[in-house]
Amino acid sequence: VELLCRVMGILPYYQIVEIEEYDSYFRYSVIHCEADDIMDAFSKLIYDFEDIGRGRIVFDECEPLDDYQINELVEYIKATHN
Repeated sequence: VELLCRVMGILPYYQIVEIEEYDSYFRYSVIHCEADDIMDAFSKLIYDFEDIGRGRIVFDECEPLDDYQINELVEYIKATHN
């Protein structure tokens, strides 16, 4: 089963060099980081899954899913992937 998740990067403060406020050109603030590669700027990536009707599940290597989240995920998979 493949789940479509939103990827969120955890960015430590010490990597941030400058923050440009949003304007008429950019919809969001622009964060400038000091890193050799864009992936080096993030301390880790987490994955956010929001398609479950009663909530969301965040896949985070430091916080395992609890029994309720696992059951919700299993029920979602059973209902949508025959």
